Amino acid sequence: MHAKRNIGWWFDRPSDLPGWLRISLTIVAPVTFFGVIIGAWFGARAVDRLIGVEQPIAPVIGWVLACPFLVVGLALMFWSVSRFVLARGTPVPFNPPPTLVTTGPYRYTRHPMFTGLIIAIFGLGIGFQSPAVTFILLPLTIAAFAWEVRVFEEPQLQRRFGDAYLEYQKRVPMIFPRIKKNGL
Repeated sequence: MHAKRNIGWWFDRPSDLPGWLRISLTIVAPVTFFGVIIGAWFGARAVDRLIGVEQPIAPVIGWVLACPFLVVGLALMFWSVSRFVLARGTPVPFNPPPTLVTTGPYRYTRHPMFTGLIIAIFGLGIGFQSPAVTFILLPLTIAAFAWEVRVFEEPQLQRRFGDAYLEYQKRVPMIFPRIKKNGL
């Protein structure tokens, strides 16, 4: 008889999953994540149309203002993913790197991919001049992510890496880097 497993056992021991399932979940997880973001995006844009939002500035100016946020957000996301790949893993919990990643953007925030996503969504809100994206979708995304991290991701990382993760957690903020007088 098998011992009863907790709901997140596959996050604690992804190597227990068959290889084909780990690969499948590694593909399905980001597709699902971005599918939810895109669905929420269309919902937010529908809210904008419903309330009759007028664009206060010319669209080209909105996109000029948005571009720095989009570039920084996407660059941060790609830089973060590259650190996982260099550590021989993926950001998807079913194929994690064997070691705790604390280099690159992970020196400044424990979840720089999410920080990049926040910056990019903010940029899209500016580019599309969408109050619903900026003031509804973005805060809901932050709240949902913070909940997921607290309930699933960080407890799993604490179990996997023990004291090393607890020390990292004390030293590095969750989403937004600390700004010091002499730089980051």
